[in-house]
Amino acid sequence: MRYAIPVFLILITAFSMGCVTTQEQTLLQQRLAMLEQRVGELEKKVQNTEEERKAKADLMARLDNLQLQMGRMEGRLQELEHKIEKGQMPVTTSPVIARPPEPARQETPSMSPEEALYSEALKAFQQKNYSLSEEKFKQFADNYPDSSLADNAFFWLGEIYFIRGNYLKAIEYYQQVIDKYPKGNKVASSLYKQAKAWEALGDRTAARILYEKVIEKAPNSAEARLAKEALESLKKSPQ
Repeated sequence: MRYAIPVFLILITAFSMGCVTTQEQTLLQQRLAMLEQRVGELEKKVQNTEEERKAKADLMARLDNLQLQMGRMEGRLQELEHKIEKGQMPVTTSPVIARPPEPARQETPSMSPEEALYSEALKAFQQKNYSLSEEKFKQFADNYPDSSLADNAFFWLGEIYFIRGNYLKAIEYYQQVIDKYPKGNKVASSLYKQAKAWEALGDRTAARILYEKVIEKAPNSAEARLAKEALESLKKSPQ
């Protein structure tokens, strides 16, 4: 038993020394890894700095070369100017290129009295000066009944009365378009507006008949599409 305790102490001491050595070794390895990482970062910085220095040096060399070329060009220019001043070099001028003659301006043909009157009437309508527009369109219809714009004049007269709420008078002018100019381009519009006028007057039957007539006579027209929508609206609305 006398030797048991020292042996035990020796074993404990040896074990403790072994543990300390392992810890120190691990710590040293960690520190070494950190130092290696730091050295690597510093090397990268040095490398980047070196690359930047080379790039700057290259740019400066290019700039110097450009400045040298500019200096040579300026010297050459001064030399030429000096020779010209002393009369040692003939001064040449660029040949004058004759411009081709400009084509004669074509005057815009003035409107005929017929066109001018219609234009004045339509302009007054667009400006909502319906009294003046009515006067001009009536004058046009009286003076130019055979004009290609005559049906338009009667249609716009119908529009003026429609806007004023005089639906019966509007219907009369629309009817003149239909009767006098059956092959004109305002027939479908006149039929449709007659239907709208009768609908405004409360005659749904007359309106329905005329809407159907629009669809029959001009099935592919914009007026036919509007007439179909109006018929659907009549069906849905109460009597």
